[in-house]
Amino acid sequence: MARIQKRPGKPTKRRVKGELTLLGEEIDKLLARYIKRRDRYTCWHCGWTPSEHSEMWKLHASHVIPKKTNKLHRWSRANVITLCCACHLEWWHKDPIDAALWFMTKHPELHRYLLTLRKRRKKYTIEERKKLIAWFREEMNDR
Repeated sequence: MARIQKRPGKPTKRRVKGELTLLGEEIDKLLARYIKRRDRYTCWHCGWTPSEHSEMWKLHASHVIPKKTNKLHRWSRANVITLCCACHLEWWHKDPIDAALWFMTKHPELHRYLLTLRKRRKKYTIEERKKLIAWFREEMNDR
């Protein structure tokens, strides 16, 4: 079930994705869909909502605490918010200090919770990842 990943610009060296990676990618996709639905397809910052389904790609699920700095909490539903493309790329990533201050003032309880979440350490096993996928799928079918 492993897929071969080609690396651009590299010689014919191939890397096979393991089961953990494949499950992680599936969780990422399900989490993004879940978060957008949870937030009623509305940007947290500017309030923009797509007028039709073809504009849905303009919504992004963005991590409050970056997943690169804290990989263990990348699938926490409290750590992800919906932003439109403009707010995500032109504001959230280009002015992270302003974005952090905005988040702290607009959502202080959530900010405090994320700070406590940041201190915890937990690695997801294959079984836990499968349970997480099942949970997201069940939640998506219920709504």
